[in-house]
Amino acid sequence: MTVKNRVPLLSMRQISKRFGAVEALVAVDFEVHAHEVVALVGDNGAGKSTLAKMVSGALQADSGLIELEGEQVSIPSPAAAHDLGIATVFQDLAPL
Repeated sequence: MTVKNRVPLLSMRQISKRFGAVEALVAVDFEVHAHEVVALVGDNGAGKSTLAKMVSGALQADSGLIELEGEQVSIPSPAAAHDLGIATVFQDLAPL
């Protein structure tokens, strides 16, 4: 069943991030609705971790906006993300 005008739980609009001359993200749009399971999939260097670090407060976007349940938020730190109910578990490579 599709519900029109559903407000996403998380919405990231026109997110861009540069590291010097490297454009890690350029005008990325991403959203997650209630009851969805979403995966970020892409090649190495595609920006998946950069986007995840932005929603977790570890990095800040150079431009764009983030909304939670339709309200624009600022996530300047991991502590701020936690206060908003956001937690991120990053992959840790196990020693061989």
